[in-house]
Amino acid sequence: MKCPLCTKELNNRREFSYHITKNHFELNTVEKETLIVNTLFSEENVKAVEEGYIAEKYPITDLPIDIAKYLTLKGLKRTPSEEKKTSRYKEKYITTILSKYGVDNVSKLESIKQKKMETYISNFTSKEEATKFKYSELLSGFKEYLKDAQRLEEVKEKTRQSLLVKYGVDNMAKIPEVRQINSIKSREYMASLSKEQRRDATLNARKAVVSRGGGLSKPEKYVRTCLENNGHIFKTNIFIEKYNFDIVFEDGIIIEVNGDMWHANPLYYSEDDLIMNKLKASDIWLKDKIKKEVVEALGYKVIYIWEHETKTTEDLLIKLITKRILDAKTSNNTESPSTS
Repeated sequence: MKCPLCTKELNNRREFSYHITKNHFELNTVEKETLIVNTLFSEENVKAVEEGYIAEKYPITDLPIDIAKYLTLKGLKRTPSEEKKTSRYKEKYITTILSKYGVDNVSKLESIKQKKMETYISNFTSKEEATKFKYSELLSGFKEYLKDAQRLEEVKEKTRQSLLVKYGVDNMAKIPEVRQINSIKSREYMASLSKEQRRDATLNARKAVVSRGGGLSKPEKYVRTCLENNGHIFKTNIFIEKYNFDIVFEDGIIIEVNGDMWHANPLYYSEDDLIMNKLKASDIWLKDKIKKEVVEALGYKVIYIWEHETKTTEDLLIKLITKRILDAKTSNNTESPSTS
């Protein structure tokens, strides 16, 4: 054989390996072994056997060509326990046992059963006694576990009773004073944060709600269904700059499906109207405006579909969405949620 790196003639694999080690030391161990097996058996054969081994066609001890070291160096060699889990090994094992003993498991052999019985008798007077001992050990451990669990429950019950006597509640968090203190502390903490920090503090919670399918309104679900039925490909509930967006297309178009009440549709609300007795409509519009400006500064275009606009047929809704997408692509300024 010839060394493919320097064309030197070599007599066998051992000489080849020695030559590579002494003269081509720029190769690492894996590269060296790869060169050797590819030269001896051809790259195509090596690849075929490697794939066959990965597919569990052969054990490491019975390969069509000798590449066991190569597979080991590449980290592909199965451990003995992994080898025993392969379907090939199981089939061979059962076939061998059946041909030798006529059973598919050696535990079914009368000689094995007898040996087990003799072992039982050497340690116990009978198999029944051994079984009884085994379960008594298990039961003893379970009883200890129950004792610990019982003690914990006793402590909990004692605490509950003390709270009931002193405060009339079974949980400290239900005490009005404690609830008030916790509420004040929570509000004070959130008030001490900037808007950016508040978004950070609630980001994981908002993502968790989204991942569980929470927050998906009927209008948004209908819009998604209409788009899917018409062959549109998009992603949903995508976080961009810590803001969650309903529907995002690959070309940068974003559809926000806004509830008429939750986003204070200007068709129904004036800027000083309170939504759910909490926020002014103008505050909600400002919040949505900032969200839109942040993402459009990154190159996206945002269009809005209002809840009342989804109360129509699929064809008409698709036409409306298509028109707004075209308008967004041809205009530098898409409508804000307070004017759409």
